[in-house]
Amino acid sequence: MGKSKVFFYTCNRYALYNWSGEGYHTNVQTGGATAYFYGASGQVPAAHPAMSGSRVDWNPVWSIRNC
Repeated sequence: MGKSKVFFYTCNRYALYNWSGEGYHTNVQTGGATAYFYGASGQVPAAHPAMSGSRVDWNPVWSIRNC
């Protein structure tokens, strides 16, 4: 599996295509912005506060809202 870095700058909800397996995320937003990860039916399996990071299983994540 390849490694990539993806940056989401504009506050929006972004669909993820062909993201699978495990990886890492880092939320370096300021002002307390929380990143939300959404599953297939719109549920929020994870929310990550600003200035945090962790390993992520991308298989259940279908979209990300970065603010």
